[in-house]
Amino acid sequence: MGLTSFPNGIETPFVTGAMLGGSTGKVFFVNGGTVPAPLGVVGHDGAVDGTVLRPFKTIQKAIDMCVSGRGDTIVVTPGAIYDENLVVLKSNLTLRSSIPTRRVIVQPTLGYCIDVGKPKFSCYGFSFFALEANQYIAAAVQRGEEFIYSYCDFGGNGGGPGMVLYPAIATLPVNGDDYNTASNGIISNCWFRDCGSLGSQALIFMFNHTTGLAVTDVIVEKCVFYRNGQIDIGSYSDDGSHGPAVVQAQDCTIRDCQFLDADKVTYIDLSQGGQNRGIISNCYFANKTAPLAGTQLKLLNKFVATSIYDANGLVNTHTF
Repeated sequence: MGLTSFPNGIETPFVTGAMLGGSTGKVFFVNGGTVPAPLGVVGHDGAVDGTVLRPFKTIQKAIDMCVSGRGDTIVVTPGAIYDENLVVLKSNLTLRSSIPTRRVIVQPTLGYCIDVGKPKFSCYGFSFFALEANQYIAAAVQRGEEFIYSYCDFGGNGGGPGMVLYPAIATLPVNGDDYNTASNGIISNCWFRDCGSLGSQALIFMFNHTTGLAVTDVIVEKCVFYRNGQIDIGSYSDDGSHGPAVVQAQDCTIRDCQFLDADKVTYIDLSQGGQNRGIISNCYFANKTAPLAGTQLKLLNKFVATSIYDANGLVNTHTF
């Protein structure tokens, strides 16, 4: 049952600003299934224009048809499994499920699900599941800054991370279109599950040792972490080093999240790097055997935890 009183949820598409004429961006439609969408149209990538009556079959085709910076929206029909490695090299782009209560499943046999290399990216109602058995293959890689992921799932049984926030370059913006620092973003109401069974964290704040860039000003809120093989949230350098000058997560916030694996060795490890700083607030950890310990929530003194709850009750801020 959907998240409404209707047995099948709300079977109406999202309405976007572009649809209403409030944006200069175009709207493209995708239906990758063999069953016609609610309007009775099966998608194709041939001589079609991606309109609601002539949708594309693949998401990548729709991405390729978008114009960078225009503010385009891609509305995807759920129901099919999209076996695609999505590459987003267009800025100011939005991906949406056509049905608010149903996820669009992107599940490639090999490789990552999505790699976003441009800023101003938004994604609503998608499930990204990577199946390849490789600890270095993430379901999602976010490089561009100014991003939003809302009501999305990240994971799969491949053993790699659910998402890697990975700063890509150190140059200043070129016409506002090339500032890829994986910063200034929001990850909201998302699930991270079945990630990291081969040794990776579910959500990684990555430091680029070549450019010296780190992730800054990211909010992770109202997310659920469950059945992840290793650490739920961690910081790391892409060359494996953790020197005192390395920064992985700066001015970041983790709030109102749930960590549902009981008695995990480590839930969050943001102890790598000398200048990590931010706040963890109002989060719940399913730790029940004993009070939550500093080995389970590893933070530097510039990262503060407050109003932290475990299965035994409120944990003192200063414990960490």
